[in-house]
Amino acid sequence: MVQRRARSACRHRDATRPYPMWPDPGWPLGEDLETDEALAELESALTDCDVALTDSIAELTSQDVSSALRSVPLDGRPAVLRPLGLMLTPRKINQILCQDVRNRMRRVDEHAARHAASALTTPTSIDVVMSAFADEYEDTSMLRDPLERWGAALCRLAVWSHGLASVRDARVWLWAIRQPW
Repeated sequence: MVQRRARSACRHRDATRPYPMWPDPGWPLGEDLETDEALAELESALTDCDVALTDSIAELTSQDVSSALRSVPLDGRPAVLRPLGLMLTPRKINQILCQDVRNRMRRVDEHAARHAASALTTPTSIDVVMSAFADEYEDTSMLRDPLERWGAALCRLAVWSHGLASVRDARVWLWAIRQPW
């Protein structure tokens, strides 16, 4: 009998907790009551922003999708497209595909949209996180301004699709609310 490989659980396990508390290295859950309470409050506050992801997706243009999808490596493109019902791995990105991706992201359920958005904005998220932690780098010459590189819509989508209630992400959320976008 052939046994199927078990899928790994996604980080936001259920739809009622899209921004769950998440342990970070050096910040395990259950060891510091004050930190756990702060993360629970952060989770509650983020969950109350129930249309933020949907609004971020609605702001995307086909050009935003094109820019982001072109930056995703070829082997990572199925992670963007499969949650949207597209079983393909395109080598070339065209405007028709980008319009379809944008429209499908607007129509699918939030869980599928979150997975697609997270995969689509992984390169954007890297720049956002590096900017949020810029004070920890001695040489900041390699940092790119995410707004200049990706635009406001992709930066917002990256934060809302990747963010969790964790100590690390709390710094990203704090940095993001200070941005003009």
